[in-house]
Amino acid sequence: MHGGANYADAVTYTWFLLTKPADSSAVLSDTTIAEPSFVPDKTGTYNFSLEVTQNGATSESDMVSVFASTRRYADIPVNIVAAEYDTSHDRMVIASTAPNKITFLNPSSGATAATSLGIEPLCLALSPDNTKAAIGHAGFVSIVGLNGATPSLVNTFTLSTHNYNNKEVQSIAINNEGHVFCFESDDQWIDLRRLSPSTGADTFYYISLSEDAFVRLHPSNNSLYYIQRALSSQDINWINISNPTSTAYTYTDSKYHGAYPTGQGMIFTETGDRALMYRGSVFSINESGDNTTDRMYVNTFASALPDGTARHLDHSSEAGLILAIPANGYLTTDNNQIIKYINASNYTQLRSVELPLFVQERVPSRAHGYYSFWNSTRTETYVLIKSDSAVDAPDWDLIVY
Repeated sequence: MHGGANYADAVTYTWFLLTKPADSSAVLSDTTIAEPSFVPDKTGTYNFSLEVTQNGATSESDMVSVFASTRRYADIPVNIVAAEYDTSHDRMVIASTAPNKITFLNPSSGATAATSLGIEPLCLALSPDNTKAAIGHAGFVSIVGLNGATPSLVNTFTLSTHNYNNKEVQSIAINNEGHVFCFESDDQWIDLRRLSPSTGADTFYYISLSEDAFVRLHPSNNSLYYIQRALSSQDINWINISNPTSTAYTYTDSKYHGAYPTGQGMIFTETGDRALMYRGSVFSINESGDNTTDRMYVNTFASALPDGTARHLDHSSEAGLILAIPANGYLTTDNNQIIKYINASNYTQLRSVELPLFVQERVPSRAHGYYSFWNSTRTETYVLIKSDSAVDAPDWDLIVY
């Protein structure tokens, strides 16, 4: 702790440890010196105040909060483009630039293992069985094996030219058999591209996709659900890929035509019976594709989020909770300095937790959250964070709650 300054006359310092985590025995080394120390012994927030007395006059209290983790941090010196959680191996899978690589991050130990990609990644998806990953690039798709201690670059396929598809893959999915489904960025309308697992040969399907669509493969491995982020009328749509080599796919749009906002992304609940939108809308899922029974609006948790939208979501059936990092709004830059735990039954906030403070050159700034995940046993949450000073730098950290 630092309370010193250049004073012309003698001063007296009085420090107070106001609050600390339950069961903590931490104390200040000395409450009457300018720079006392303390050793945190529990994960959580420690709140301090300082009063300075000079010539018989006492200053107003100066407050400072310190978040401490007695467990795990990890420094991640890359620019993260996308991150997913491999529950089978209990680790994060991270695609990054500076340098271009795919990384396994073990949150329990902070250990990493990485493989070079050679091409800048744009998006990432894992197969439902967590055996393989697909990485989208501009003009290419990489396939990565996930079963080893280090990511295994299996193939990098070159995308062919086709109609209006510009080959810049903005969202991607890969099924358990290795078929890859590419959603590309271009002026509407574009076709759905599927890559063969063995050769990378592409087949195109007319689905009336618009630019900047976002896709998720259902946990069953049989359906794609996607939202069209660039359209003012945002909806959740369905594609049947139960027979991925079929010459045509059945697809249906939503019956709501933009009545309920979707936002910039979505996830499924662990059981696959709900789809959670980044804008808080919740839809029931049964994979029938029937727009009178599938994708029915259920509720919203937007009121639990500042500005009503999330940057990232995860869900735990066991905990009965949605884990959310709020998104920053048009005029806000600090929404993502907290994480939210939201009741997955009534969609109300259970609790809100501030992300830790970073201190650089004695100036504190709160971390910004970007990705958050439950571990495989749903007993801990992992958050990938950056400080204000590192927003544009390849300098990320992991914090465990």
